[in-house]
Amino acid sequence: MPYRSKPLLVLLVILLLLAVRSSAQNPSNGSPYTAYGFGDLLHANQVPSALMGGAGIAVTEPYSIFSANPASYVGSAQWDQGGLQRPTFEGSVRGLFLDTRTAASSVQRRDGQFMGFSVGVPFGKGRWGLGLGIAPFSDVGYTLVDRQTFVDGTVDYEYAGSGGLNRVFAGVGRVLWQGRPDTLGNAGGRLVLGANFEYYFGGVEQSRKAVYPTGQAYTNTSAYSSLVLSAPTGSFGLHYSTQVIPKAVVKARLQRRELQRRDRMEAWRLAHPGETPANVDRSTRDATPWRLTIGATASPAIALNATNTVLNTTFIRGSSGTESVLDT
Repeated sequence: MPYRSKPLLVLLVILLLLAVRSSAQNPSNGSPYTAYGFGDLLHANQVPSALMGGAGIAVTEPYSIFSANPASYVGSAQWDQGGLQRPTFEGSVRGLFLDTRTAASSVQRRDGQFMGFSVGVPFGKGRWGLGLGIAPFSDVGYTLVDRQTFVDGTVDYEYAGSGGLNRVFAGVGRVLWQGRPDTLGNAGGRLVLGANFEYYFGGVEQSRKAVYPTGQAYTNTSAYSSLVLSAPTGSFGLHYSTQVIPKAVVKARLQRRELQRRDRMEAWRLAHPGETPANVDRSTRDATPWRLTIGATASPAIALNATNTVLNTTFIRGSSGTESVLDT
């Protein structure tokens, strides 16, 4: 959500603080499917990309960057060329409304999650652009209890996990070729190259416990694992854009629509003398020609550096829920 005024910036900061606070209060009531792999992968962190179902490789916006393709970082001297019009700050928050149900129980999650922020700065008269930001890449958060019966009673198998990976990126874009505009004001084609440096980091903590009834000769067991991951990588992107419909054609269409609207307005005034119409006359809008953008990205395979720590313990659990370790 790009901003151009201080009230919007204050509102953005308040939303981010509320989202972080809300998420911290309920970190483990997420989907049980986050127990697999690195958790739920979060591909669309920026608002425009999320609204388009994750699209972003062949898209440019005047007030937003698309980190999926660093070629979107460059600026533009004209609105109809695509690219950033001015320095942009963008942050995002998503609302989570999750219901998990089984035959015996159900779990609900209602909170928000901070989805990162990004900064885009065009420079060099629009031929260069800088983009950087941080965003979550995956999310792990679950708590499950599976109660089973055996000969002496019941045993609870408890599963819990939290954590996830984050992604930091910084990159630049450069206009390699820019066609000259013609005498009618039509912008020429443009070829842009971009490169990103990216760093993934984070960790996943998981635990598995078997809790037996108190007062019997059974020992509770726990298996805890902590996986810390990090990986530097990079990506490259290309954008080729060109004009599909000339500016003069678009302007002629707008002028025809404006004339038709004025004719309808005049007919309404003749049929309703002395009354004021709800909508007033508007001048013809500026003609923005349609453009075609083709995007492509490439990145090497990611080699993750991982440190895995495993701790197995036996413990007893008191009536108040406190646990005392017996052996490791």
